[in-house]
Amino acid sequence: MSGDQSVNTIEGVPDEAPIDRQKLPVLVKLFGILCLLGGIATLPMVALVAFVIVSLFQEGAFNDETMTSTVITFVMVGVLVLLAVLFVVFGVRLLRNKRRHAAQTAEVLIALAVAGIICDMMLFGINTDLIFFAVIMVLLIALSGYIDPSLSEERELQRLLREMADEGVDIVTMEVSAHALALNKLDGIVYDAVAFTNLSHDHLDFFGTPEKYFAAKRRLLTPEFARYALINSDDEHAASIADDLKLPHERFAIREKANIYAGNIEFDPRGLSFTLHFHKRYELDIDLQLSGLFNVYNSLCAAAVCDALGVERFVRNSQDVS
Repeated sequence: MSGDQSVNTIEGVPDEAPIDRQKLPVLVKLFGILCLLGGIATLPMVALVAFVIVSLFQEGAFNDETMTSTVITFVMVGVLVLLAVLFVVFGVRLLRNKRRHAAQTAEVLIALAVAGIICDMMLFGINTDLIFFAVIMVLLIALSGYIDPSLSEERELQRLLREMADEGVDIVTMEVSAHALALNKLDGIVYDAVAFTNLSHDHLDFFGTPEKYFAAKRRLLTPEFARYALINSDDEHAASIADDLKLPHERFAIREKANIYAGNIEFDPRGLSFTLHFHKRYELDIDLQLSGLFNVYNSLCAAAVCDALGVERFVRNSQDVS
């Protein structure tokens, strides 16, 4: 099994997000330069407008206006100031290839553009100024999805979990990839139990080094994401994980010492069989129509998760599991 397993009832990640290593095309960088220069050029003018409006307000020039119009005017000026500042930030992040941060900035800009449209319509009705805000929104919506597509995938996951919870689903089992952790697709999800199965030398084209790959996986085994951890003691990284672990945890294994372990493993043309030992309290004879030692590890992992979640009494009543 190449991924880590997590069950949910409804340290150390690299500073650079892996997606930031995917270079943006020249046209997007040019757009970033335009955003930067446009924001810098616009900011003094917007600041001057804000200063004039504040001065007029202090002199009583708004006395004939309704309170609502006055408030909307100040909100509109604030929106324009923020747009100018954030366009500078957006341009800098595009030029520095900070894709995720740029996409997040784009979403804030979209929200400000919507606020600008609402304020403008409330003050002046339908007018040509709306074209400016509409163009901003279209460009930013297109760019935000292109710059960091993982943001939309993250929201899709949250939507699916919400639908499952609404339908009465109590337990979700999920294979969590290091890619998803590194791209922050799982932020906000806290699992009742997570399991570390193994660490291979895959995906180095994405992470760059084994250390960064391990750091991304290691992030799952923190209080930020989990309440309980299960660790495959046979993996060479198990000891370092357990030493720094800040979660209650349990181990499973075939070779190393663990409270949940497999013995009497036998393979035949139909599959495999083994004895599953639980904390020396009881044991189960397992027959699987699957081959490969990794399926023994998968079974141990599943049993350890069930044990962590209190499902053991159901399993314990079975004489044999096939």
